[in-house]
Amino acid sequence: MDETAFKAKVNELIAAYTKGKDVGKLRIVMKRKESGENPFKLKMKEVNG
Repeated sequence: MDETAFKAKVNELIAAYTKGKDVGKLRIVMKRKESGENPFKLKMKEVNG
């Protein structure tokens, strides 16, 4: 997957997740693994406060 396709997929996932939510309360956490086929883990959560 090239960079353009990766960015488009991430934007698509974020748009689907944030639909109807208060984007001011959303946080995105991206973790990187040392190795493996999928070295990144993307996590989105809604925070209070």
